[in-house]
Amino acid sequence: MKQGMIDLIKHNRSHLVRVYPKGLRLNSSNYLPHRYWAAGAQLIAINWQTFDLGYMINHAMFQRNGRTGYVLKPLALRSPDKELLSHRTQHSLDIIACFFRHTLMRAILMFLQVISAQQLPRPKDSLGREIMDKSMVNPYVEVSIHVPDWAHAPYTQSSSSSATPSLSPSGSTGRLVSRHTNAVKNNAFNPVWQEVLSLPFDCVEGILNLIFVRLSVLSDGESDAEPIAVYCISLGSLAMGYRHLALHDTQLYQYLFSTLFVKCAIN
Repeated sequence: MKQGMIDLIKHNRSHLVRVYPKGLRLNSSNYLPHRYWAAGAQLIAINWQTFDLGYMINHAMFQRNGRTGYVLKPLALRSPDKELLSHRTQHSLDIIACFFRHTLMRAILMFLQVISAQQLPRPKDSLGREIMDKSMVNPYVEVSIHVPDWAHAPYTQSSSSSATPSLSPSGSTGRLVSRHTNAVKNNAFNPVWQEVLSLPFDCVEGILNLIFVRLSVLSDGESDAEPIAVYCISLGSLAMGYRHLALHDTQLYQYLFSTLFVKCAIN
């Protein structure tokens, strides 16, 4: 991938490639699978016993077809036309961060500009158990966008190039852009943000399905704590406009009522 991405993509048009975690990965952590999907690899194995970002991205990838089978590779990775891979565009994902929980008034509140949240789930520890002694929560929303290697290493670079992709904070190549809202102090009942977060990203020939967005609800002042709730989706599956996004705990079990209410737009 570092020496000639275009050659690997060409190889994967006619050969089946399986990528799997290294045997010395004793902590069962996962790499970011969208990097290898972007190289055309078909089978990306991960450690299912570890609910980390890699697992979350893999889960989001196959939610888009209802978990009913394979996902077709983007046309740019299947077509012999190299011009598709060399065409890159720059965009900005704008998210108006609001928060809402379904109630009997949902049909009315969906049309309101001012939206709040009710009854956020309690924070959980690393084992998924609710922390009962937490009476005050300072919630805020962190939005991160995960872009494959094309953000730093063009598909058209030759094998003789000495350029290498930059490292993201997670230690995996690719680009990570993150923004977050301000915290709402001592209010897990009805926090309101109404903030616009803008996240710039690069895209190759409209391959939005290999760019992933993660939204995490966190509590201010607890940097080591588990997120209160998370949501992850491929950018190509994220519907624009006002949307309710079903929230999950850190083991990807969906909360029964809690949702994140956002307005999304790509420029």
